[in-house]
Amino acid sequence: MGPVYVVILTVAVPAIGIAMTMIGILAGQVFKSLIIDHYGLFGTAHRKIDGKRIIALIFIIAALVLVAQS
Repeated sequence: MGPVYVVILTVAVPAIGIAMTMIGILAGQVFKSLIIDHYGLFGTAHRKIDGKRIIALIFIIAALVLVAQS
């Protein structure tokens, strides 16, 4: 997975910029962590999706939109 990640970053950064790439990565990680915790995947304990975690994801998506518009 490491080499694939590096290749994707090498292609994405010149096309969309470093800020969009990093914020997109962060949004993906937060979204995946919500899903993993909610369903208890990979042997983790079940954690309900609460308001704080949804608000965090919304703020990250808002940052992505704002950076995309500038």
